Amino acid sequence: MARIEAARTRAYHAADATPVGTGELAALGADAVAGLRVDLHPSLEIVRSAHPIVTIWAMNSGAQKLAPIETWSAEDALIIRPYLDVEVRLLPPGGAAFLQALAEGRSLGAAADAALADHPDFDLTGNLARLIGWGLVRGVILPQPNERAPS
Repeated sequence: MARIEAARTRAYHAADATPVGTGELAALGADAVAGLRVDLHPSLEIVRSAHPIVTIWAMNSGAQKLAPIETWSAEDALIIRPYLDVEVRLLPPGGAAFLQALAEGRSLGAAADAALADHPDFDLTGNLARLIGWGLVRGVILPQPNERAPS
C-alpha cells in the first residue's frame, strides 16, 4: 500500500504530457510495428506485488466495496496521470513485464516477448489497446532504416 501511495504522489507531481491518439499508430505500416519503440508517459509507474495490492488499495480508498478477498494472489499496479487525475489500475497477466520492457527502450516486439516469458497468457492485442486507450504513450519512435527488426 505504501508503495502505491508513494507512486501516486510521484505521478501527481510528474511532468504533464499529451498522450498520442489511435491515429498515430493506425497510420503505421505493419512491417514497422514490431520494431517501433514508444515514449511512455512521465507519470507512469508500475508496482508489482505477490499480494492483491490493487484490490486492497481499491477497498481502502473507496474505489471498491469492502469485501473479503476471495482469491489471494499477486497483482501488478499501474499508476499514471495521463490527464488530470492520478489513476491506479490493475494490470493484466504479463502487462507489467510488457510496460517495463517498453520503459527500458525495448521495441514493441521485444516487449511482447518479455511479457510472454513473464506470463504465458499475455494478450498482446488487449495490452496494445490499453497502451493507447489508457493514455500511456506520449510518442512513437520508428525504427531507423539501418536497425534490424527483432527476431
